[in-house]
Amino acid sequence: DHYTRLSSELDNEIALSGDQKKSGRLRSMLEEINPSTYDPPPPISSNSSSFYSPLSSAQPPCVEGGKLELSADITDFSKIKSITAPGSDSYEGPKGHSFINTDHQRVPIYAPADAIFDSGSYSKDTEGSPAQYLLFFKTKDSCDYQYKFDHIDEPVESIKSALPSTFKTGDSRTTQASKTVEFKAGELLGYTNGTRQAGNWDFGLYDMSKEGVLTSHGSYGMHRYSVCWANWFTPEKREAYRRLLEGPKLVCSF
Repeated sequence: DHYTRLSSELDNEIALSGDQKKSGRLRSMLEEINPSTYDPPPPISSNSSSFYSPLSSAQPPCVEGGKLELSADITDFSKIKSITAPGSDSYEGPKGHSFINTDHQRVPIYAPADAIFDSGSYSKDTEGSPAQYLLFFKTKDSCDYQYKFDHIDEPVESIKSALPSTFKTGDSRTTQASKTVEFKAGELLGYTNGTRQAGNWDFGLYDMSKEGVLTSHGSYGMHRYSVCWANWFTPEKREAYRRLLEGPKLVCSF
């Protein structure tokens, strides 16, 4: 009842003020306590290596305290024009992921490390925008990490069939994968042309064992656990990706 009352009052406020930035932030905060979807995670211990995701309660096989290394490119590297480093401003505080600019080209998306597909969503931002996928993967080499891709047009069938087939509008809350789907580093995850406006797409890496630097910059949700993903690549690939980074230096130094 409390949630319903707050939701109704927020709808009225949006109608009266028209402040989309403020209302979007409040709506996102309110949805975190939606009783129909809220699944509180266990508390984080600063010295714990146990893996969990606030997006699901699944516990995939992974290495406790293992060391993660990203060994495969996330796309055809020659198609990348630039990469915006994690930390871009938004109504949720600085974002924990990067924007990978491939200039509207149709590019493949690859798994950078062995992982299990955990959860995702199929949605439109607005009625006029295309329906795209948000995908989360839990890494197998270390129980502490997960990575995400967003604005994916065509996931492979094994991912697509593990998510609802009907898209939502203005609602990117994730759904737990309906079956276990594992991927090896370098394996194809799908294809995308990126967003309609900018022609880019999202990639982020998160250490779920501890909050990161964006916590002190006002970020919340998944953004608080982000790390500078480029630093987790093998040495040769690490330098290649770091040379393409631009923008904020809140998470990465380059």
